[in-house]
Amino acid sequence: MSSIFSRNIPPECLKNIIEFVKEGPNPNLYSCMLVNREWMKNCLPLLWNRPFDISIPVQNGTKLMNTYISCLDEIKKQYLIDNDIYLRQNRTPQINYPAYLRELDYEIFERYTRFWLIENIYSDRASDLDTIAESLESIEIEYTNNQLKKLLPCLFSMFIEKSNNLTHFSFYSDGEMCLDIPELPTWMVSTATYSTTNNSLIVSSSHVLRTSPAASNNSNFLKNLTTFKCEVDDSDLHLPNLITFMEILSLRCKMLQTIIFTWRSLYDTNVHNYLREIVRQQQQLRVIRVNYSNINISRVDEIFQLENIKILNTDN
Repeated sequence: MSSIFSRNIPPECLKNIIEFVKEGPNPNLYSCMLVNREWMKNCLPLLWNRPFDISIPVQNGTKLMNTYISCLDEIKKQYLIDNDIYLRQNRTPQINYPAYLRELDYEIFERYTRFWLIENIYSDRASDLDTIAESLESIEIEYTNNQLKKLLPCLFSMFIEKSNNLTHFSFYSDGEMCLDIPELPTWMVSTATYSTTNNSLIVSSSHVLRTSPAASNNSNFLKNLTTFKCEVDDSDLHLPNLITFMEILSLRCKMLQTIIFTWRSLYDTNVHNYLREIVRQQQQLRVIRVNYSNINISRVDEIFQLENIKILNTDN
């Protein structure tokens, strides 16, 4: 009955129906997924495009990470197993969940991953994750952090490899969490060099992203990014991997429309050069907000001379 009903609905109408369900006061997209394959196909992008939402309870966040961890390739899974990270669900799902990701909030992603580890290691102590986290001794916190440094790179590289639809990337650090993004895999890292003579990045035909099977399977990684938000709110932070990621953005991204950038770190004083190179490459940039309290703004003054860009809330 449901299959006959859905076949009589034009695809555009079906999408509107599912969108209406999503925006309702009690959205129940999971029920819609059970109608048939066509309904499931239309529901999956809505369920998995913005999974890192601060309003989602942390218990649901750990279930989310369990699903994503099950999507890792066999090499990464074996690496985690070899490093004493127990995989609750080792079987790879048939659905490629990371492919639907559109918005990646790194702070929430790290938080969910940290709590997944806490639940995985110390679940015998209590059912409430906040209670478990507060009870950890310093040596246990150090062990959790070391395991986190092994798990985060696997997941982050998977998101970049598989997420052709990624449009928003946000990073926030105040010195307590998100001290830096993970070290990026070799295939993702650019060999572009920095010129001290003209203060700019040098990118030539020989300076390209190193290739690998993962990279060759996804030549469009990061190319659809439209929003880049970065807020570093601690003067003592040193974030070399984030700087490398910005270098990659300057090479890969051409479609950014919004850049929100705050940099209060006293390290990485050449960050303005990477910001400038990112801006230079954009074809549709409309809004840029820069807090340049620790940035030499005279080195990026051309940012503010580009046409059709709205400058918001810059500090003096």
